[in-house]
Amino acid sequence: MERPAITHETLINRRTAIGGALAALTPLVLPGRVFAQSKAVPKDSFVVLLKGLYQSVGHGPNLGLSTVDLNDGSYSRTKIYPVNGTPGNQDANKTIGDFYVQLDGSLCAYHISGGSFAMQFTGEQDYHFEDDGHGGGTW
Repeated sequence: MERPAITHETLINRRTAIGGALAALTPLVLPGRVFAQSKAVPKDSFVVLLKGLYQSVGHGPNLGLSTVDLNDGSYSRTKIYPVNGTPGNQDANKTIGDFYVQLDGSLCAYHISGGSFAMQFTGEQDYHFEDDGHGGGTW
């Protein structure tokens, strides 16, 4: 069986997107205001899973976000699943929303029950990519 090639660029953005998903969903899950603080750990943390193949978005829904145009041809989509601490659906086999990301850009959007929000990745990433010798790699 031939394994699909995963490029270096795709893995960087997917890892960034997963980390960003956790940070960006915090205001929707935790009541009240959420402020960034050094060494702050939310007492009601949660984990989500971005699972599935990233599919190109041909004609996407209007999420009502001024910074995201899902119809510009640059976005891919995958599903969001609950893992731990998310309100509502607790079935790990049932999606709780859609995650949209520019694999060759810096914008992403989350569409979950209760609304949508956008995020932009900034800055350098501290990572080490190890080639697996089969067209892919690991972190």
